[in-house]
Amino acid sequence: MDTVCGVPNTPEFKEKIRKAKEKVANNCHPHKLSRGGYEFLTETLIAEKSLLREYNDRDPSPPPRHESWKRARQTKDGSYASTATQVVAEKIDSLVEETEKGNFVPKGRDDILTNALGKVEHEQELKREVVNQ
Repeated sequence: MDTVCGVPNTPEFKEKIRKAKEKVANNCHPHKLSRGGYEFLTETLIAEKSLLREYNDRDPSPPPRHESWKRARQTKDGSYASTATQVVAEKIDSLVEETEKGNFVPKGRDDILTNALGKVEHEQELKREVVNQ
């Protein structure tokens, strides 16, 4: 197999890389997580809440998806890198308020994050792509 610096140098592999780069370029809300990823972020959020005494349990539940999504996109000073991400974060905050008032009831995949982003979940997108092919 022909390789360059240990990476396969085939047309199939180059096409795979091209598609991956295209996908990354289309991401308008990139996260700011380090190598720890969402797993480390979840541990951090649980530790913060236990310090604030919001969790009295020995085994607290993980934070909601929308909370993790917001924190993953914040810079160290708490701001957001793009205005598009800031708009989604504000929409999440308003949906959380609506949920607390009882005006919005999240159900399954139709949760706060999905509504704030205004797009369907990945599984549904994949099914649609397969049907359209």
